[in-house]
Amino acid sequence: MAPLYCKESQQQQQSGNPELYRDHQIFIVGMGTTALAANYIASSVLGIINIPGTAFSIAAITMVVQYMGKGAVEEAKSTMMYLTRLASVCLLALNIIIFPFARLIVSAFNNSSDVIDIASQLIRTAAFVMPVFWAASFLLPAGLKGA
Repeated sequence: MAPLYCKESQQQQQSGNPELYRDHQIFIVGMGTTALAANYIASSVLGIINIPGTAFSIAAITMVVQYMGKGAVEEAKSTMMYLTRLASVCLLALNIIIFPFARLIVSAFNNSSDVIDIASQLIRTAAFVMPVFWAASFLLPAGLKGA
């Protein structure tokens, strides 16, 4: 049986490690259609929350390149730390807003109580992790690309 792919994983597969995303989708599909629907809905909502973080990553690359081009290494470092902290604060603010409304947001996508329970739990779990780990794991590598 051929693995089931969603549009998001196909885009990620083209830009990243195809085996990783294929294995991820096979793993989720093996859990059933409820888990697959919840995963896709949670990924969509979390993708919207990631937009400001992605914008900070692009800004980090641009600003670090400019400072490194001028030879101002200390300015590049301080800018990266500032952007990392700012992205963490923005993600924290967005997640504080999203956390209490997770069930309501998910119910706009699907009316199954099982899907709503699982997807809102995924969103709430990510709300705790994103402000701390997302900024460091995406912004710092973006700054290193600029260096």
